[in-house]
Amino acid sequence: MGKKSKSGSDTVSVVVVSHNYGRFLADCLKSILRQTRKPDQILVIDDASDDKTAKVARRFRKHNVGYRRVENRNVYLSRRDGMLHTNGCVLCFVDADDKLSRRYIQKGLAQFTDDRVAVVYSDLKCFKKSRDLKRYPRVYYSDRLQRDNFIHAGSLVRREALVQSAAFDTLIDPKITQADWFLWKKVLGQRWRARRQNAKYRYRIHGGNAHLTRQKQPSSYFDYAGLTHETVTLFIPLAGRQMFWDRLRTFLERQTWPHAQTQLILMDSSQDPEYGRMIREWAAHSDYNDIRYESVAFGRQGLADEERRQRPDVQNDVRLTMSRIYGRLSEIVDTAYCWIVEDDIVPPLDACERLLRAFDRRTDTVSGAYRSRYHDGFVVRKRKKKRRVTKPGKGIKRVAGNGFGCVILRRSCLRKAAFSSQNNFDHHFYDANNFIAKVDWSVMCQHGECSAK
Repeated sequence: MGKKSKSGSDTVSVVVVSHNYGRFLADCLKSILRQTRKPDQILVIDDASDDKTAKVARRFRKHNVGYRRVENRNVYLSRRDGMLHTNGCVLCFVDADDKLSRRYIQKGLAQFTDDRVAVVYSDLKCFKKSRDLKRYPRVYYSDRLQRDNFIHAGSLVRREALVQSAAFDTLIDPKITQADWFLWKKVLGQRWRARRQNAKYRYRIHGGNAHLTRQKQPSSYFDYAGLTHETVTLFIPLAGRQMFWDRLRTFLERQTWPHAQTQLILMDSSQDPEYGRMIREWAAHSDYNDIRYESVAFGRQGLADEERRQRPDVQNDVRLTMSRIYGRLSEIVDTAYCWIVEDDIVPPLDACERLLRAFDRRTDTVSGAYRSRYHDGFVVRKRKKKRRVTKPGKGIKRVAGNGFGCVILRRSCLRKAAFSSQNNFDHHFYDANNFIAKVDWSVMCQHGECSAK
């Protein structure tokens, strides 16, 4: 796990970040020095303070408290500097206006019994202007963390996981993006786990709290959650219809979500070797860094274009094939958001960002709008029993369900759903799970030969 102390236990570095919090710093440092399991290293990062932060820090030099001045004016970058200038294999970032309860480090270290545990968080005890106790989940679920944060900045973190995540390589503005949340989402990812400890982190309530300042400056969920930095899976199910490939290829090359933040999965069910070679050749020369091509023998060749309205047998074959395709997707997706674009759909080039901007912490899926090739209307349902919407809407609306032609879903929804072949898979996806679904009517897509009016 890293360097060991003389006692053989994991070494701990505490990084205290202060920007004009000199008036609180002594209380903070005293709480750290009084720990029942003392840290091996304490470093104060003074971020452009013009108060007595440096003077207070110097008073604690006899207790081996280090000091470093930086000019970041950004708490996220200052925590990064703290990581770079310490060497403990477990770190704890403490804001200078907060304090640690006496057994905080001891109790926290006791939770690192599993090599997969990267973060140990706690409940948060407020003091001064409020004495609230903020309780957080006893059991950690990664999908819950993707919706909203419950891990505070002062949690203990394994250095190895922090370095592997490269979280500090991304420049964020903490006045816009919730820095603690962004950090822990990046660190934990899919491999690592978090645990809760019993000791409390003590959070001082005062007028200058960073989270209170942010609350005075309203921001969207997109900004608060740092979704602009998100890596998104773009999933394209390919049925072998070459007549649509040129348009789809052009869209893939020109769509504006950063290609470096896109995991492109091309799932080819065509069973057509020539078509497959064409797709793989394009993929080999594209500017997507992360492309996965997968050939699957689901359904029969040409099934996607067979007449199905009067053929129950064809309908059943299509339903089975689609349930297998999306069941496979649910097994392999490993990003928090998955953007599905079917091979006969062409969305607006900026569709990904626009759909992500429609999310909030409760929303499960957001779809673009496109016309059906089988009826005069859109592949959108306002209510479960009402099967079609004939006129386009306006803005972002909650709906009962939609097609999968152009939709972004949370990974947790894909994992929760069982894709059934007994009915239309997209109807069953929404009806069986009560997902909160939205349609952004401004994201109007072209569907095959249909006119997207």
